[in-house]
Amino acid sequence: MTPEEVYNMRHAKARNIIETCFGALKQRWVVLRRECYYDVKMTTMIIIACAIVHNYLTMEVPDDLMDSVVPEGQELGADDDACNEEPEVISTIGPTDARAVFRNNLALDMLNNYN
Repeated sequence: MTPEEVYNMRHAKARNIIETCFGALKQRWVVLRRECYYDVKMTTMIIIACAIVHNYLTMEVPDDLMDSVVPEGQELGADDDACNEEPEVISTIGPTDARAVFRNNLALDMLNNYN
């Protein structure tokens, strides 16, 4: 197995886990389901807050069945003025030599640990 194959395998695994986690958060929190145009810093803070409260509820309220989950298509708080702000758009992210060196070294380390 090459370093790139090990890197890609682990990257795909991590991506699946992250997508599953975001799916659970979106199921619980309406704010994460709808399109909204907060700036990147505010969006990050909202996601972190949702994750913290979700984890707390999961640990401290074992019989919580997420009864309050609103099905997709039914949105609460649709009149939120912050959603009407101009979005912060990231148009491109280009590769750099430093990132390529980092990724290649990481792939080699992963291969060494894999063997």
